Amino acid sequence: MSRAAVVCLLCLGLPAAAGAARRRRVARRSAYARAGGPRGGEVRRSAHAGEVNASRRVVWPLRGTGRTYVHVVGTRFCLKQGHEIALVEARLLLFERICVPTMAQQSTDRFVWLVVVDETLAPRHRLRLTTILEAHRGPKDFRVVSLDRETADRDLRAQGHHAFGLARLRPRPMEADYVLTTVLDADDGLPYQALRMIREQVADAVRRVHPKELVAVACYTDAFNWQPSTRRPAGALNLHNESMCITPGLTRVVPFSRPMALGNSSLSSHALLKARWPGAKTCTQRVSRNAVAIPIRSRTATSNGMRDVVRAADVPASDVYRWRPVLQAQFNITTGDLKATNKGLTLNEAAIARAQMRSNCHDGWSCK
Repeated sequence: MSRAAVVCLLCLGLPAAAGAARRRRVARRSAYARAGGPRGGEVRRSAHAGEVNASRRVVWPLRGTGRTYVHVVGTRFCLKQGHEIALVEARLLLFERICVPTMAQQSTDRFVWLVVVDETLAPRHRLRLTTILEAHRGPKDFRVVSLDRETADRDLRAQGHHAFGLARLRPRPMEADYVLTTVLDADDGLPYQALRMIREQVADAVRRVHPKELVAVACYTDAFNWQPSTRRPAGALNLHNESMCITPGLTRVVPFSRPMALGNSSLSSHALLKARWPGAKTCTQRVSRNAVAIPIRSRTATSNGMRDVVRAADVPASDVYRWRPVLQAQFNITTGDLKATNKGLTLNEAAIARAQMRSNCHDGWSCK
């Protein structure tokens, strides 16, 4: 770490001036996700889907640099909490309606999305998770990855950046110059150009810094916060800014040969990385309040740590419908998605909260 150049990839916001023509292109590009999704047509399943994914290309050239990279997006789903039925089903709803649509319409296919589960998740819930992903996958590489008990118990904190996932990708041995690992919680979403912009920022950093020394972090500081509310059918949506990096889209970039270049396994946890990385508070660029290309985060009773979570009855009313063009263009999310999610979470809020109290305070998770 002391010999490496730490490069900040500045906050990845796009101005609101992005016009209607771009939004129409995004809507057309993401149409396949709607036509064949759980709300559309029948899901066609292949007995060899896992084998097909395993054979897909995962190493790509980093344009203009002569270097290659692997990009892994990691999502942990109810690790050590799969036995809490109310919590799992609420998270499946958020995953289907908020998280997956944003990944299905990403403007690049050059990444692998690993949704990580463990043995506590019931078979029917894993099947539902897999079905949701298959319905939205299109040309992209989405995979459900199971952690065995030994791995989950030994190093739960280190799974924040999913370095273990590289060993499960094919072909092996795999050769690349860089590893990009992006964090995305199961109830959050990314704007449609997020992963492409991260890659472009990395390529620019590679051109400016000696390749073998590149150690970098990319992050956002602003987001849309969505909350369930009993005062509006689609919940409440508001712009929110932080003083440091937020979790959705937080990306760690290191040489492939040095997977722990940003620190030891505990520091690699995204929460600790945000808190302890020297550039976490200073190496960011504020996004304009008019910006729209920022992540969307859910603040609900399903949120681990329960930060900024209040009862749906106490959430102030806000006009979600004024953000309808942004939701569709940037996230592929409709107000109908938010209505369905709001209904499910408000009706089951008490049961979800009780499940959180039973399961949330264990090693590796915040417990506020």
